[in-house]
Amino acid sequence: MSRPRSENPKEHVSLVCSKQKNGWYYVLEVTSVYDPKIKNSRKIRSRLVGKLPPGETDLNKMIPTESGQGRKKKSIPEALAELKDSRSPLYVVYPLDLTLLVVVLVAMAGYTSCYQIAQYWASNRAVLKKYFDDFPDRDISHDTVRRLIKLIGKQQSEQLIKRFTEQLLNPIKHRVVSLDGQSVKASKTLLQPRGQYVLNVYDSDDQLCLEQRVIGEKENEITHAADLIDSLDIKGTVVTCDALNTQTKLVQKIVQKGADYCVAVKDNQQTLFDLVKAWFRTEPSQLIKDNQTLDSDHCRIETRRIQVLPGSLMDGPIYQDVLKKWPGLDDGCMIKLATETVIKNTGEIRYDERYFISSLHFDEQYIAQLLLKTIRSHWAIENNLHWVLDVTFDQDRMHCRNADYLAGRAVLSKLAYNIISKAQANEEMQTGKKSATKPQWLVRFNNADFAVECLSK
Repeated sequence: MSRPRSENPKEHVSLVCSKQKNGWYYVLEVTSVYDPKIKNSRKIRSRLVGKLPPGETDLNKMIPTESGQGRKKKSIPEALAELKDSRSPLYVVYPLDLTLLVVVLVAMAGYTSCYQIAQYWASNRAVLKKYFDDFPDRDISHDTVRRLIKLIGKQQSEQLIKRFTEQLLNPIKHRVVSLDGQSVKASKTLLQPRGQYVLNVYDSDDQLCLEQRVIGEKENEITHAADLIDSLDIKGTVVTCDALNTQTKLVQKIVQKGADYCVAVKDNQQTLFDLVKAWFRTEPSQLIKDNQTLDSDHCRIETRRIQVLPGSLMDGPIYQDVLKKWPGLDDGCMIKLATETVIKNTGEIRYDERYFISSLHFDEQYIAQLLLKTIRSHWAIENNLHWVLDVTFDQDRMHCRNADYLAGRAVLSKLAYNIISKAQANEEMQTGKKSATKPQWLVRFNNADFAVECLSK
């Protein structure tokens, strides 16, 4: 690929590859200019132009970003202003969009309770009045905050997170989108000792929560998974899930939406599980594509070896019924992931084998490396989303028994999570260095002026 040229002779434009945590490379078009004060080049701007898969270094094989033309991006306050307020206009004292804006600002600062939101409102009313002319001149009570959060949770929680998040996504194909459930312990009752359950959809490449669905007492996660995927634009992505959601209905929805899947296979799909295991025991090794990684962290040494076989091996009279149930598997892959873990302190050795199926083409270059990174990326929904919501945003400590309040409060915390993730990505892209952690960003956002200016961008 030829190097782009700048119209300004004083500016120098170059392509730079930035490695991401999931193994992919972001290709950035970096514009720099010579600064006589430091006697060196200084970066003045950068632009994302494409992406390279794990193991690939040839820029001619770069996956370009899709054009964003035709879709006007809105700021966060503008997106909030589009929300429908079901209250009678005659009795509205606190506008819904401004109240929720304050709730998001408070979550970005690391506070979660309605009392803290009311106190933040009172302490920063003069600052907020500077940015929003129609901001109320009176303080708000914690009961009013709670009622408005319940109103969002009852009517518009799913539309709200979708409207926010679509402004933050990088328009790149082959993102990994993970589906998994999370129990909110703060909502546990005698009837629900584990608390209410929230099904989340997470983009591990952009580190953004795309959607959520609160699961009722007598409802099942499986019945909601396909509907949740059907409501999202996942074209060109790879969807992952655990064995619980490995269902034919979900896989069919994923393929219909123009995406690929990589799903775990266990005893709940007994026939498929037995067949995949059997092929790895009997098939000659010359057909297998494999890859291996070694990690030494957290007082343990982990060796992971992935082996991939073509799904077309099932294209026969005996297994054809199984193949028809899983669309995309005929051109896709059967996967075995073996993990050997050595505990450094004790010398204990653990061995684990897991099996997967995927619609990613077996003939695709670097398919073993790509699948290994995809499977590892699925755990980001636990480590980077669920854990952060519980620990950094105190989701397990918020007081909630009402399902509507839970839905509204959870989605507002995820909006704050998404904003901080985007701020981290922007800082890394602009500076070329690792960004501050999310707890450090919470401290930065305690400054109301800084937080509002960040939202406006």
